Amino acid sequence: MKNINWWVWERPGAIHLLHKGVLGAMYPLKQNFGGCYASMLYTFYRRGFIRAGCDLDEMINYGKKMLPDFLDDDNFKIIMGKWRSKEDELKLLIKKLSELNFIDLDDSELLKLYKEHDKLHAEWWAITQIIEPITFTAELILKKKLNAEQHKLYFNTLVTTTKSSYTTEEEAEILKITKLAKENGIDDEEVKTLLVNHSEKYYWVMNGFFETSKLGIDYFRGVVKKHIEDHVDVTSLNRFEERLQKLKKDKEDIMLKLDFDEQTKKLVWLIDEFGYVQDCRKAVALESNFYLDESCKEVARRKNISYDLLRYAFPKQIVSILNGGDVPIDLLKKQSDYCALIYRDDDPDVEILLGKAAEKKERDVFGVTQDGGVSEIEGMCANQGR
Repeated sequence: MKNINWWVWERPGAIHLLHKGVLGAMYPLKQNFGGCYASMLYTFYRRGFIRAGCDLDEMINYGKKMLPDFLDDDNFKIIMGKWRSKEDELKLLIKKLSELNFIDLDDSELLKLYKEHDKLHAEWWAITQIIEPITFTAELILKKKLNAEQHKLYFNTLVTTTKSSYTTEEEAEILKITKLAKENGIDDEEVKTLLVNHSEKYYWVMNGFFETSKLGIDYFRGVVKKHIEDHVDVTSLNRFEERLQKLKKDKEDIMLKLDFDEQTKKLVWLIDEFGYVQDCRKAVALESNFYLDESCKEVARRKNISYDLLRYAFPKQIVSILNGGDVPIDLLKKQSDYCALIYRDDDPDVEILLGKAAEKKERDVFGVTQDGGVSEIEGMCANQGR
C-alpha cells in the first residue's frame, strides 16, 4: 500500500494478551468517543512477535474531531471520571484474583472469573486507547505553532510529562530500601518487611504482552544487593525530583516567552497529562495481563494443552475450551505460526487470515514481511520527542 503515512507498533506479543486491547482501539473506542485509530488497523502475529499498523493521517483526522471534547474542562472531567471508574473496577477484580488459587477452582468457577476479567479488560481498553489519537493530534498541532528554530529548542520540553512514571516510582522505593540496607544490613527486619511490601506492589514490572511472571522478594533483594555492591548513588532520587520541578518551570517559561494563548496552553497541559496517564495505563495493563496469563496457564494445565499454543488463542476459544468444547490444536498451531487480524472502525468483528494468506496480506500492507527483505516505511515516529 503506497503513499500511506504509517503508524507502526512492533514488539513481542501473543494474541491472548493483545487482542482485546487492539480491538478496543477501533470499533469500541469509536462507539465511546466518535473516533478511533483509523478506518482499518492491521496486526500480524508471527512466532511470538506482533507488528501492528494503521494510517496515521486517519488517526490524526479522528483526533482532530475528538480533541475539542478533551480541551473542554468539564468534558475532560467526565471522560476521566469514566476512565477512573472502569480502572477501579478492573483493579478491584485484580485484587480479588490475587487472593485466589486458580488450581482450587472448578471449570465453571474459572470460566466465570475469566469471562468477567476478559469483559472488564476489554471495556477498560475501549476507553484508555483514546491516548494515541489525542496525543498524536495535539503534538502535531503544537508542532505547527512553532517555527523551525522554536521546534528545535522547545518541542521536546513541551511534550515531556512533568509527572513521575511507575518505573521511576519503583526505582525510588528500591533506592530507599537500598539506603536502609546499607545502614542496617540487608538482613535487617525492617528491610525484609519493606522488600515484602515492595514485591507485593511491583511484582508485575517485568511483564509484557507476550509473557508474564511474578517477581518475588528474592528478585528485589537481589536488586538491592547489587545496588550496594555497585555503590549506586541513593541520593539520585532527589536529583530526579529536582529535574521534574525544573521541567515544569521550563515549560511555563517557554509558554510565557512564546506568548501562548490559553488554547495552546491547554494543548500543552493535555499532552503532559496524557503522557502521565499513558504510563498509568501500561502499569494496569501489565498487572491485568498477569492474571489473564495465569488463567491461560491454568486452562492449559487442566486441559493438557501446550501453553505456548494457548497463548495464541482468542478469548472466545478459551471460553469454548472451558465450556467443554474441542481443543482446536491444528488451528492454534496456525494462529501461532502466522496470523493476520484486520480490525475496522465500523465493525465489531475481526477478519482473520492464516498462513500464506496472512503473509500475503502483510506484504501487501507493509511491502515486506517481518523477517524478509529490505523495506522502508515512511511516517511520523510514534511518541516523537520522548
